Amino acid sequence: MSDSQQDYISILKRIKEKEDQVQVEIEKHRVSIEQDIKNLQDELENLISETKIEGKKMVEESVKHAKQEASKEADQILADAEKKSKSISFNSGKENIVNIIEILLSKM
Repeated sequence: MSDSQQDYISILKRIKEKEDQVQVEIEKHRVSIEQDIKNLQDELENLISETKIEGKKMVEESVKHAKQEASKEADQILADAEKKSKSISFNSGKENIVNIIEILLSKM
């Protein structure tokens, strides 16, 4: 073989070596990117799960708080009604009884 053919073959071998090196680097990078994507997906799934749990807790706490507030309000209304019922007096005079009977009989 001539020197030019040897040079040509040598150049082709170097090109092939570089292609192989680049292919190895590309494969390493692909594997790394795939792992990064998998890690991100796992992290996202974990965040979604945690967010759902936190959301459920917030709803439960909100319902509990609303029940407590409603109970306090109901207790206050009952206390006010009891206080007012004690302060109301009924005058059972003859005139009042006649008026009540007339009202009851008029409904029949």
